[in-house]
Amino acid sequence: MKKTRLTIAAAVGAGAIALTAAAYAQSKLTVVPSLQCPMGCGVVVYNVQLSNMMARNGAEVSLAPQETPGFMYNIRYMDEQYNGRAKHTAFGTEDMVLQLGVHGGQGLIKDSLPHPVKNKFQFLWEVMAAANGRFYVTFDPKIKTIEDMKGKKIDLGLLTQSDWGLSSRLVLEQYGISKKNAHINFVTPAVMTDQLINGTVDVATSVVLGDPGSNSWHPGGFLLKIGAAAKASGRKLHYISVSQKAIDAINKKYGTTLFTKTLKPGTLPAQEEPVTIGLNRVYMAVTKHFSPETGYQLVKEMIRNGPALRKEGGLWGFWSKEGMVAGLNACNTNPGAIKAYKEAGVWDLRSKGGPVAKIPGC
Repeated sequence: MKKTRLTIAAAVGAGAIALTAAAYAQSKLTVVPSLQCPMGCGVVVYNVQLSNMMARNGAEVSLAPQETPGFMYNIRYMDEQYNGRAKHTAFGTEDMVLQLGVHGGQGLIKDSLPHPVKNKFQFLWEVMAAANGRFYVTFDPKIKTIEDMKGKKIDLGLLTQSDWGLSSRLVLEQYGISKKNAHINFVTPAVMTDQLINGTVDVATSVVLGDPGSNSWHPGGFLLKIGAAAKASGRKLHYISVSQKAIDAINKKYGTTLFTKTLKPGTLPAQEEPVTIGLNRVYMAVTKHFSPETGYQLVKEMIRNGPALRKEGGLWGFWSKEGMVAGLNACNTNPGAIKAYKEAGVWDLRSKGGPVAKIPGC
C-alpha cells in the first residue's frame, strides 16, 4: 500500500472529524477505503468511530468508511475489481456471504447474487455476530413456530440484503415456506417494522447483534421500536425460534458455518420466553493481495483502541479481543493481522466465538 500525503480535509462519514489541511500536511497516513453498508445500518458509524479515534491517537493508518448499498454489493464490487482498486480496499462482509458466493446464479441465491464469486478473500477481524433473518417476531399468539407461518403475511428484507432478505429466505426454505403457501413481501427493515406494528403483516424478522464469546447482546433499533410498541399498546410480543435442524440443513446444503444461541428471557425487548436465534458473523475483510503490513497496522489499532471505544457503547459495547478473532484461522486471515494478534497475545483466544469460518480457498 503506497503512503499517501493527505493535503485536504476529508469527511469519512456522518459525524466524522474534519481534520484541518495543516494537520494533514504534517502527517503521512496510509488511507484504506472501507466499503460498508447503507447509512443507518450501524456498521458505518462503528467504522467512523474507529477512524476518528485512530486519527486522534496519531495512527499511521486510517480507514475511510464509505456508505454502500450493502454487503451483497460489496462482494460483487470486490470480485469485479479484484486485481484493481480492490487490492487496497477493505470491506464489510459476513462469513455467510463469502460462503454463498460460489453458489451465485443458482437457485434462491440467484436473486441476490446473479453470478458466482470467483476470487479469494481474507479477514482482518470480526465485528460482531448477527441474527437478522434467523428468528422472527409476531403479535399473533397463534403463531408459535415457523411452521405456523404458512398462509400468513410475512415481511422479509430486500433480496439485495444478505441477512434480512437472503438468509431469512433460506431459513424459510427449510420449513417448506415460500410464496406458494404464504404471502411474502421483500421490504426494507424500516417498512417491515412499521407494518408489523400497525398490523399490515403477521410476522417479520428483526435484528439482534452481539458477541457470543462474552454472551453480550444488543437488540437493534428496529427491534427496540417493536418492543416499545408492544409496551405502549399492551400487546404481547412473541419471539419465534429457528431450530438447530434448520441451521444444520442450510450449512450442509451451502457450506455455511451458521450456528445457534438460545437467549434467556429478558435479553431482548418484551421477551418472556427463551428464543433460539441463528447467527453468522460480520467481518472486516480484504483481498489476498492486501498488504500484510497495512493489515498489521490496522489490527494493532483495533486492539489498542477497542477498550476505549467499548466505553462509547452502541455496537462497540460488546467489543472484546475474543470477539475480534472469532472464527479466524491461519488460512482465512490476513498474514499481517495474524502477526498483530500473536504479538498482542490474542490469537489463541479465537476458539471462543463459534466455529471456524470456512471460506473458499481454505
